Amino acid sequence: MGYKHIFAVFTLVMLLSACEKKASITTDLSNLELRTQWRQCLYDSATKGDTKACQQYQEECKKRQDTDNFACY
Repeated sequence: MGYKHIFAVFTLVMLLSACEKKASITTDLSNLELRTQWRQCLYDSATKGDTKACQQYQEECKKRQDTDNFACY
C-alpha cells in the first residue's frame, strides 16, 4: 500500500470518528446543560450563526419531550 492509500484511509477514519462524536453530543448533556444551550440559541443573537448546533439542541429537546422529559420547556 502506498502513502496515498494510507493517507486516504486515515482521513476517512478521522472524518467518521468526528461525525460520530457530533451525533451524540446532545444526548450526553444533562437536562440543565441542554436547557442552557437551547435557551442561548433562542435568545442570544451571538449563537444564531451556529444553526446546526441549535438544530441539534432542538431535536434533543423534542426527543426528551416525547419521553415526558420536559427539559427545555
